[in-house]
Amino acid sequence: YLRISEALALTTTSILPPLTAAGKSFVGRWGVVVYPSTGGKKSKIGDNDNTLELGIAERSGLRSMMRLWLRTRPTGAAVFPIELGDAERGFKAATRALGLEPIRLVLHSLRHGGASHDRWARNLDQSSVQRRGFWKTLTSVTRYEKSATLLRQVALLTKLQRRSACAAETLFPSR
Repeated sequence: YLRISEALALTTTSILPPLTAAGKSFVGRWGVVVYPSTGGKKSKIGDNDNTLELGIAERSGLRSMMRLWLRTRPTGAAVFPIELGDAERGFKAATRALGLEPIRLVLHSLRHGGASHDRWARNLDQSSVQRRGFWKTLTSVTRYEKSATLLRQVALLTKLQRRSACAAETLFPSR
């Protein structure tokens, strides 16, 4: 549930791939360091060295995608080489092309949606969602995590959009 500014600030050295030679507990587990203290920048809330693990089993396909993507990026380069304005315009164009305007999505919706989905799907408990979103208080988590709101949003989709979403879900195998 990274803020878009945090995602766009990631470099290839912020992403830590599994260290299989370090033992069983390191196999398949990726790490991310957001705003490393060595980078000289701080997060929105003034923190450095926030970390998270990439590895929720239900999204294991994303690890393979990350491995392939990082092979294309030079050491120390931006993981996502795009400016905020371009990302916002691209996201808006994608939501328009998919007919999702009634849901009124913006990039920041991904932060809300990720937390809400993980609670609704029971992927993570509330304290894990709090750590993953770098929220300092439970009050902040409850402002973002609105799992039942997902039902309202899904109800705004057409039958074809819901079928397409279910089909797309199969592209990301779990476990």
